[in-house]
Amino acid sequence: MADIEITRPHCLDEQARESAIAELADFLEGFASRLDREGDTLSFSGKGFTGTVVVSHDSVTGRVKLGMLAKPFRKQLEAEINRHLDTRLGVE
Repeated sequence: MADIEITRPHCLDEQARESAIAELADFLEGFASRLDREGDTLSFSGKGFTGTVVVSHDSVTGRVKLGMLAKPFRKQLEAEINRHLDTRLGVE
């Protein structure tokens, strides 16, 4: 499967959620040719990928669909996403 799907619970308050969304948007701007935000949802796309991230009041849900050239790197990309989530959400 070439898609990456991740769901994580969190205990971020409203201000921390807003900060997390803003940080993610800033990070994605370096990779995405299109980045849209609607409330707590970020939609993005770039060469070889499309995705969405939703930061709700109690969880983070993300899905990235990888193109043909990115498919071989799915495991590495998923590991990096998980590492960033662990850091940002305070998982030990």
